[in-house]
Amino acid sequence: MKEFGIEPSGQTKELYENLKSGKETPRTEPVVSAKTVVKEVSSNIPVPLTSFIGREKELKDIAKLLSASRLLTVIGPGGVGKTRLAIQTAHASIKKFKDGVCWVELVGLQDGSLIPQEIAQALDVREVSNQPMLETLKTHLKSKELLLVLDNCEHLIEACAQTVESLLAACPKLKILATSRERLDLFNETTWNVPSLPLPEIQKSLSLKQLKEFASIELFVERAGNVKSDFILTEQNAASVAQICNRLDGIPLAIELASARIKVLSVDEIASRLNDRFSLLTSGMRTALPRQQTLRAAIDWSHDLLTEPEQILFRRLSVFAGGFTLEAAEAVCSQGELKRSDILDSLGRLVDKSLVVVETDSEIGETRYHLLETIREYALEKLVGKGEAPAIRGGHLDFYLSMAEKSEPNIFGSESAAWFRRLDKELDNIRAAIEWSTHSGRADVALQIAGSIVYFWFAHGLPASEWHDRVQQALSRPEGVERTIARAKALNGVGFMYWANIDPTDRRPELDEALSIGRELGDRWNIATALRNLGLLENIQGNYPEARAFLEQSLVIWREIGAEGKTGSVWALNFLGDLALNQNDMDQARSFYTEAIAFLRQVGDKNFLSYSVRRLGQLAWREGEYGKAITLCKESLNLNQEVGDSRGVMACVAGFAAIAIAQGKFERAAILMAAAETQLAWIGIRLLYIDKMEYERNLASLHAKLDEKTLAKFWKKGRELSFEDAVAFALEET
Repeated sequence: MKEFGIEPSGQTKELYENLKSGKETPRTEPVVSAKTVVKEVSSNIPVPLTSFIGREKELKDIAKLLSASRLLTVIGPGGVGKTRLAIQTAHASIKKFKDGVCWVELVGLQDGSLIPQEIAQALDVREVSNQPMLETLKTHLKSKELLLVLDNCEHLIEACAQTVESLLAACPKLKILATSRERLDLFNETTWNVPSLPLPEIQKSLSLKQLKEFASIELFVERAGNVKSDFILTEQNAASVAQICNRLDGIPLAIELASARIKVLSVDEIASRLNDRFSLLTSGMRTALPRQQTLRAAIDWSHDLLTEPEQILFRRLSVFAGGFTLEAAEAVCSQGELKRSDILDSLGRLVDKSLVVVETDSEIGETRYHLLETIREYALEKLVGKGEAPAIRGGHLDFYLSMAEKSEPNIFGSESAAWFRRLDKELDNIRAAIEWSTHSGRADVALQIAGSIVYFWFAHGLPASEWHDRVQQALSRPEGVERTIARAKALNGVGFMYWANIDPTDRRPELDEALSIGRELGDRWNIATALRNLGLLENIQGNYPEARAFLEQSLVIWREIGAEGKTGSVWALNFLGDLALNQNDMDQARSFYTEAIAFLRQVGDKNFLSYSVRRLGQLAWREGEYGKAITLCKESLNLNQEVGDSRGVMACVAGFAAIAIAQGKFERAAILMAAAETQLAWIGIRLLYIDKMEYERNLASLHAKLDEKTLAKFWKKGRELSFEDAVAFALEET
């Protein structure tokens, strides 16, 4: 009868056991009066033994919903804190109900027909001869203004629903607060999902004071302090504490179990062992319910309540990383005994049972689903244990290969923004597909995927080093060594990333091999791409005649290919413009950029249009046309924001700095350049070649125009700006 960290009120053990077993209990006393019931009801709410942390807003939300509804069901996955919120709500509600609050714990009850007896015991209502207990309760509660709390309904959901419906229909002043891992599914039922505790963003650098404001961090620190009295949050352990809370999805039970390990492990060691979290988190309180003594047991409780089709889908969904769509679930999980037509209903039931989280992306009108990381790890264990992992991962790989190949032509043109958003949502799945195929004898598929998304990766401002490392692993595998179109495509990607990231390693061997494979297989796409990339390499290295020859050859082939080669033609035009800019041939550069822009506007492309527009703006500020330069730079910035290209946004911020320098506004320029440099370093990406050259030229001008003290002063201001503030400051004078 003990809840985790809770001391239940005293009840007569003999009466409790008799009611639970269904035995008749002799009536030795008359039914207690209403006055006595109020006193008893008001005192049977469990008293927590630990402090209540955070959740102030949640308590207000529950109170508000409860005031407007006669049935409120608080739902959420195991360990998220449903019971604790219900306890706090019950204590806060005692004075709001004339006849008090009655707490009914259902976790130990296995027979749903005994729910009325369980409620009667809590109310101290005696059985009436020849009358069902539910009818006795209706009579007793008919005129009562009372809050009845039913805790842990999920394993008796149908019986709970029937009992609740009967009581509410017969007792007009009764209100019921239920906790469950799924809704009771009754008419006029209000449900409220318990969120995980707020989490800090790992990517952001936060002070100790800021970290302590997150309830998840506060919970870990306090519970760890209870175990080890000298434990405090410090600069040295803060990152690991934040990592632990994030990896555990902000689930209170998991965080408490992790904090209990502080007596034998450091926070760094706890964080490093979370890949085996179900072995690590097994140190619950002795007095806790068995399902709350280990993390695995908490999820076992939910899993064991699933039907067989639900269990099959649940474990198969673990193959998705970072979420999935219904289309993906249908394609990947409908194998063997689970048919495609079964997926939607089973997925809906997993959502109802708080094992799958559903969210709607209003921007693209798409519904997505995901499993919390802890629940996904559990489901993945089940998938591996059933021997289904290779087949389901194979289906996952085929689905995301198809998506990557479909995306390649669509990230240019009017659909580019939508495809960028889609790929961004699926990035973790794409990473997982590349990783699995590389290490399962299908490295050629990894190269196909990586080669298809290289331009998305570049334009989205993702670290080139990560893409490169994944490709190098696949290239070294036996299937990746074969001279295939996939290998040539990946090698071309390596060469392109050299231009994007100015890799210190000369990538000519990779490009020469890509060109050789393309010619050997008669693949004009790879031939033209390799020639273009060789032109980029020569341009960076200052070999301008060679660069022009390669780029012009590439342009000829793209134009011969026709409609499918138009995008390649635009790339070649842009890079010929860059070459002319490097040679200070402004008229020719303008001609190339203008032709590229005309085509990109015609097809509705937003992403690569931003590059061409920024280059044309660069010509304008060099030639003193500041109004035109500002207009073009602003357009480029807006386009980059729309497709989520952080590198492009910061290149525009640096562009506004160049305009400021040309106008003699050196302090403003220093702030903008410092902001751009700081944000790019934080993200882990670099400016593109032409932008980098412009930045270095302008930095030299700043050092010549400002003394070091003044430059340092305004540089510091720029470093302190957030990404959003840097953009706002750049646009102030437009």
